[in-house]
Amino acid sequence: NIILIALNDEQNIENMLRSLKGKSSYNKLIIVDGGSTDNTVKIAKNYTNSVYISDKGMAKQIKFGLKYVDSEYIFIAECDHIYPENFLQNLQIELNSTNWDAIQGTLDVRSPKTFWEWGHKQFYKVHQYQKGIRTIIACPQLWKTDSFCALMKNLSSGESYCFDTQRAEVARDLGLVVGMGRTLAYEDQSIKLQKFLKRHLNYGYGDYDFYIHNSPNW
Repeated sequence: NIILIALNDEQNIENMLRSLKGKSSYNKLIIVDGGSTDNTVKIAKNYTNSVYISDKGMAKQIKFGLKYVDSEYIFIAECDHIYPENFLQNLQIELNSTNWDAIQGTLDVRSPKTFWEWGHKQFYKVHQYQKGIRTIIACPQLWKTDSFCALMKNLSSGESYCFDTQRAEVARDLGLVVGMGRTLAYEDQSIKLQKFLKRHLNYGYGDYDFYIHNSPNW
């Protein structure tokens, strides 16, 4: 199964869904929208009957989507990605060649046009250079369902737009093994200064959320 969370993603979601439809094998696409005010939900309904509305927030939306999962593996997708043909099959083959609980595909910016897009492309090159076991992974990521459900069940914070730090801490405590793979996908969005700032503010909000929740016990 695929879980895709969305919020006002009408500019990107259709390209992403087109890259999956007929080009990768999956038995269910679950889209959980966080209350979009644009055409995101309307576009999503053209590609799957499993479109749901929940409270916004990455963790909240993913937990909501898990109620409808009935597969051995879960792929967590993002609206601004493009997945090459057979991406899911190749990522699963790579995961099955390890003893990991989850694997992240390598992400690249295919056709950078702005300074910020070039910068993000270089960031990916550095951040994803070392393959193998990692303490933290992000999308595009494929999980064994039992492992992912255990992870999300024990996630007690991370209700903001980014919860990677909390997720890494819980995965470590549960003894889950995750790693970076070589199967390639592409980021497909225009990044300008305001987009760049918004993205990194969301990362900051996620870490602040983690700090507020955990600092009383430190």
